[in-house]
Amino acid sequence: MPGSELEWGERWADYMSAHARLHLSDGSTLEAGPIAGPTNVGEFPDALGRCIFVITADNPGRDVSDDANSAAHAQLLRRAKELKWDYLDAHGGDPAWTHVEACIAVRDVDVRDVLALGREFGQDAIFEWTPKHWALVACNDGRRMEFSWQSWWVDPAAVGPHGPREQS
Repeated sequence: MPGSELEWGERWADYMSAHARLHLSDGSTLEAGPIAGPTNVGEFPDALGRCIFVITADNPGRDVSDDANSAAHAQLLRRAKELKWDYLDAHGGDPAWTHVEACIAVRDVDVRDVLALGREFGQDAIFEWTPKHWALVACNDGRRMEFSWQSWWVDPAAVGPHGPREQS
């Protein structure tokens, strides 16, 4: 998350409040993030209840240039295709969407494989979203924090990312 000067513990604290926007194949966008309390609120986007992982290649533990992030995201897309993963375009960011990173959302993948890809791209953590929880999972040490989640549909005209990053 923001700032190369942030230590691991500070970055982890920032990740605990981060949201994700999934850009579904029908053109709609669903935003989700962690909430306090025991009850999830909103819709889960997979009718079969399959786990969804959100992963980025942006800002690997530190802020890098937009060009470097674009190149890393393109490589993440190539790796996902090589692995034959079915993915959706996604974005992750702080709740105010002042810090935004291009991501992909995958399902029907083993968490160990997603964590390995996260490590390959120098990432601290991934998000794991199921009908039961929203979890932050560390790529290197397996640390995890589980939360309830809330989701809502985002107006494509709303401020913030609402579609996939253009690919060259």
